[in-house]
This record gives sequence, structure tokens and C-alpha cells, in this order.
Amino acid sequence: MPLKSFIIYTTAGALLWNTILAFIGYYFPKELMDKYYHEINAVMIISGILFALYLVYQGFRVKNKRNSLESD
Repeated sequence: MPLKSFIIYTTAGALLWNTILAFIGYYFPKELMDKYYHEINAVMIISGILFALYLVYQGFRVKNKRNSLESD
């Protein structure tokens, strides 16, 4: 990936992520966050694992396409 595209996508992703976290921190009461901390944590961990598995799947899919094109 070219450096310019990388910087643009990284900046956009960081801006979105920080906006979401600031929104949650500002609008949700601390008591509510403390009460549901474990549930929120579990959802975040499961989401991260599912996303990582998706990336691995996509990597294998691209590799298999490349191998099939090379064998033709």
C-alpha cells in the first residue's frame, strides 16, 4: 500500500475510533459502564477475534486465487 493511502486510512480510522470512544465516555454514565463492563468487554473481544478470523480467511482466499491463476 502506498504511504499516502496508508496515512489517510490510518488517520480516518483513528479519528472514527476516538470519536466513538469520546461519545461513549461523555454520554454514558459511569455507573452504567461499571455495571456492564464485563459484557462490553466480552463483546469487544469476540468482535476482535471474529475480525481477525475474517482477515485470515481473506488472506487464504487471495492466496488461493493467486495460486490458481499461476497454474493456468
